[in-house]
Amino acid sequence: MGFHPELFPDRIPGFKVFKAKFGSQAIEPTSNPIEFVLGALLGLTERVTLALAAKGGGNYAYRSLTSANAESLAAGKGIFANAPGGSWTLEQHLIHGSSPKSFLNNPWIATSSDINVARSFSSGNGLIRIDLSKISANSMQRGWMNLPGSSAGYHYSIWQQEVSIFGHIPQNAIKIIK
Repeated sequence: MGFHPELFPDRIPGFKVFKAKFGSQAIEPTSNPIEFVLGALLGLTERVTLALAAKGGGNYAYRSLTSANAESLAAGKGIFANAPGGSWTLEQHLIHGSSPKSFLNNPWIATSSDINVARSFSSGNGLIRIDLSKISANSMQRGWMNLPGSSAGYHYSIWQQEVSIFGHIPQNAIKIIK
C-alpha cells in the first residue's frame, strides 16, 4: 500500500521525489517547466498530476450526504460506513460501492478531493467538507496510489478523485457546507 517506488523512480523529468513524515513518500514539481513538459511528453505524469491535484486542494475532502449520513450527523455521531465491520477491500469498494451489496459489505466511506465530484452525487441531503488532518492516516486510502493501473478501482478512484475513509468520520472533522 502507499507509494509505489517503481512508478516514481528517484528522478522523473519535471518532478522530484521526497520523503515526508512517517516514512511516506510524495512528489512535487521542479521549478523547471521544460522538465515538466518533458515528463508529460514521456507519459510519466498521469499519477503525478493526480498526486499534485490531491495535494493542492488543501487537506480537505468532500461528500454529499445520504439520508442516513444526515441523521447520524444531526445526532452528533459523525458519519459511518454502510457496513463498518464489512469485509470489502478498497478495490471492491471502488468497483461496487454503489451496489445494494454495499450495505452488507462495505466498510469504506467515499469522499472526493473535488467538491464538484462530491456535488454530482447529491441526493438533496447536504454537502460536507472533511478536514483530513483529523482523520487517522491509516484510515485513508487513495486507490489510484495503491491499486495497479489495470484495476477498474484504480480508474474509478481517478475519475472520482476519491479519498476512501475506513469505517467512520468523526463529527469534529466535518463542516456542513450546504
